[in-house]
Amino acid sequence: AAEAAEAEAAKAAAKAVYVDEATGTVIKGPSSAYIHYIVENNARVQAARAAERFANPEAETVGHTTRMGSEWKALSAEAKRQYEDLASKDARRYQAACMAGRLATEE
Repeated sequence: AAEAAEAEAAKAAAKAVYVDEATGTVIKGPSSAYIHYIVENNARVQAARAAERFANPEAETVGHTTRMGSEWKALSAEAKRQYEDLASKDARRYQAACMAGRLATEE
């Protein structure tokens, strides 16, 4: 329940654009669990696809994003938990940064 409330708050906050007072830059929004998975596994999947194309150039290869999505869907809830924890931590980072920053539309 607390995670759902956290996610809902992050979603609502993500609609507004906040600026870091110190740097004047837009505060990067929180990343989802799936995005954390992509970042961690992207190089591995690209290398596997390149090896497949090298071994058999005529063969059809599954697209990079299709493969990543299929792998994500096949992960168990336990395996996804580490990425969900990273997403939760990132949402808290974003909320804290927004509280310290200001809305971009504020003068």
